[in-house]
Amino acid sequence: MFASCLLGSIPNISFGQVLNEQCIASALNRNVRVNPNGTFAIRNVPFVGGILKVRIVCDRDGQIDHASSSFLEVAPLTLAEIIAGGFGNISARPLRFLEEPDAPVDLMVTSTSDVLTLDSFGAQLTVTGTRPSGAEVDLTSASDGTFYQSSNPDIITVTPDGIVFPRSSGRVIIAAVNEGVVGTIALSSVFSADRDGDGIPDDFESNNAINPGGANLARLPGAFVNATSFSGSSTPDRAVDGNTLTSWFTAVGDAANKRSSPFIEVTLPEDVNVAQIKLLGNRQNSEGFDFFAGEFQAFDAADVEVFNSGELLLPGPIRDIAVPVDLDGVRRVRFTATADESNTPGLSEIQVISRPGGPGLDPENSGDAALDFDQDGLTNLEEFERGTSIFLNDTDADGLDDAEELTLGANPLLADSDNDGLLDGNEVNPTADTDGDGLPNFLDPDSDDDGLPDGVEVSLGLSPLATDSDGNGLPDVSEDSDGDGILDGEEVQSGEDGFVTNPLRADTDGDGMPDGYEARFGLDPTDPSDAAEDPDGDGVTNLEESERGTDPFNPDTVAPDVAQVAPADAEPDVDVTTAVVVRFTEPLFDGSVVSGVVRLLQNGTDVPGRVALSNDGLSVTFTPD
Repeated sequence: MFASCLLGSIPNISFGQVLNEQCIASALNRNVRVNPNGTFAIRNVPFVGGILKVRIVCDRDGQIDHASSSFLEVAPLTLAEIIAGGFGNISARPLRFLEEPDAPVDLMVTSTSDVLTLDSFGAQLTVTGTRPSGAEVDLTSASDGTFYQSSNPDIITVTPDGIVFPRSSGRVIIAAVNEGVVGTIALSSVFSADRDGDGIPDDFESNNAINPGGANLARLPGAFVNATSFSGSSTPDRAVDGNTLTSWFTAVGDAANKRSSPFIEVTLPEDVNVAQIKLLGNRQNSEGFDFFAGEFQAFDAADVEVFNSGELLLPGPIRDIAVPVDLDGVRRVRFTATADESNTPGLSEIQVISRPGGPGLDPENSGDAALDFDQDGLTNLEEFERGTSIFLNDTDADGLDDAEELTLGANPLLADSDNDGLLDGNEVNPTADTDGDGLPNFLDPDSDDDGLPDGVEVSLGLSPLATDSDGNGLPDVSEDSDGDGILDGEEVQSGEDGFVTNPLRADTDGDGMPDGYEARFGLDPTDPSDAAEDPDGDGVTNLEESERGTDPFNPDTVAPDVAQVAPADAEPDVDVTTAVVVRFTEPLFDGSVVSGVVRLLQNGTDVPGRVALSNDGLSVTFTPD
């Protein structure tokens, strides 16, 4: 998920039509009403990069006009920037009024050849888009708004119009993007002969003759893992199986918080050159069973300590850490916990990452195709065929070894296979289908189908597997985590107010006005500059109006008067079950009618009750409990 901001100005329009408040501007799923002067701003457009159009629909007393911009280049932002309320800016091009087809809802990418060779003059991709009506349209050309990317341009490049050319042997994913919709295709390139007949072309072997390091040496044949203790089937070898979804847990009571010194260590089959020691926090039972801090050590073949990190904190919330070592001749590494929680803390992986050097491919050696340089469970030949790295056990750095991803059905070339904001290795209960929609959780961006993406729920401290994480009777999507008056489910999508705001920050743009106030009165909760504006010209800024709880578009700064109270104010001998009605000279806002605005006293003590505003906004009724 990504976001940008589109700013529009008064364009050059044919046929005499103009943009004004009768028009709605749209980009993907973001819609805003155009200002009377023809300007508009579309904030936080969710976008994966490329180009898109701004579309306009104007309703002029039943006469419907359509307009669109030319294609606009948009620079995407990251999910973290969206959560922080950030956005980027571009300027809109002139619009033109015409009957403009809808953006596609699906893309299919095909190629004249799935395998490219040195003798071929490339291949032509074809991108077929499906409109909301079901009609199919050719969107191959860049002029149609399609943008192409290759996962590895050193292997296969792609031109703006979808022609692919081989540059070396290997396998890539080509992505085609049109107005935010993505389609992909896998292509292979065989660029040279295969002298040793091992299935890996000579140029690929020559390009990978030198090992750049990065392999997990803890998975070398003959490596041995040991620990002070373990619980049940949660044995130490789970910490070196390449699967972050399984964890090692200590036996009951073997914890630093119980005055024990639990450790786990890997003994290697030979002296190795180590770049770093990595520890990945427990994902199997992610709440309440973590190590918080500890010491990392390395020893040589004579069992002499050659490295000691001292106590290091494991950063939350997932407790992953990479400790630089940069040593030759290491035979054993150990992690000893100094702070943890529960009786049986645990971790998912301890990894010993290699320095540059070691075995590489040889175009004259057929035996290297069957080897597994990175110890991820895939042979070098299988890695070549799938486009994954022969030297990195986790090509996409999502916490799952390549072979494990293939077993699960995830994509080892995509760190977040379902684009929900969680790395595949951080998905919760990934193989289950929590909402019963036929998709396992690691391929389902909203595993519990509550309207909040899994990554957003985790960032909010909610469970992506429960529609009511705290069991308070309110669905997660209906919670207001930051107390700004906007429900979390509304904050993470454009919804009724047209804005994506931060559900963990009551004032997303930091201008002093709560998001709920800005959304209620049509201000922009992602634009801090509107705090100093005075749209109603009453001499009171929007910020000052928000502090007073008044309408920034109403120049009336005088509070309404009380027209009538029944029973009368201070009237004695009123039955405490009697409702009290207060009538005002002007309508009130819902937000101003709160507990205490009308009080009924009995012997100087408040009678408990509730208040309600009438439909016309002129009367407040206090009803005793």
